[in-house]
Amino acid sequence: MRPTIRSISVTCLWLVALGALAPTASAAPRCQQGYVWREAYPGDVVCTMPERREQARADNAEAPARREPGGGAYGAATCRQGFVWREARPGDVVCVTPRTRDEVAQDNRAASRRVAGAAQAAPRDRTCTVFEDRDFGGAHWTLQNGDVLRMVRPPDLGISDGIHRFIYEASWNDKISSFRMGPTCTLTLWEHVNYGGHHFRANRARSYVGDSWNDKASDAVCECEGLPNW
Repeated sequence: MRPTIRSISVTCLWLVALGALAPTASAAPRCQQGYVWREAYPGDVVCTMPERREQARADNAEAPARREPGGGAYGAATCRQGFVWREARPGDVVCVTPRTRDEVAQDNRAASRRVAGAAQAAPRDRTCTVFEDRDFGGAHWTLQNGDVLRMVRPPDLGISDGIHRFIYEASWNDKISSFRMGPTCTLTLWEHVNYGGHHFRANRARSYVGDSWNDKASDAVCECEGLPNW
């Protein structure tokens, strides 16, 4: 039986995802202290936090189980419901959670600033500030790089997952109307706590979040270039 164009395309995708040559030791960049090579695929020397490298290894190991049995719209590379392609580079079709794909994209954007010798943003620039009113008015809360503002009562246990620091303040639930952040920061608002429901992500100030998000957020995540401020 002659292979179809579709099967050839899927095979090429997997070859691209899994088959790059590793760079030579002299050419590979050295990461700043606190970062390691991600190693999501052979030759992946994007600098990331150790926890995310472990996540990449776990995702690679789970990849076969996360594909749709019998294929689907994208052939053998089709992910099961709830998973998306990682896209650490073009052709990376390892199936991961949407949050992991977002973290991978963030690492890719930050790659050039995490190698040894790269300049880092000043700590004062690595913050996100949310405001109760539009046009940056009313009460405000400033999040440091790596902070997650969870707008619920604090639990009995757990203030960090090793990457983020959790801050619990129920009085801010459904009150954010505007925000701004440092030049290397991204703010993500989630509809529900624990990264639940819809989310809204931005890397520039918004004097108004819009009618669809005004007074709707229950989680706010500040992520900037460099190690967490804490």
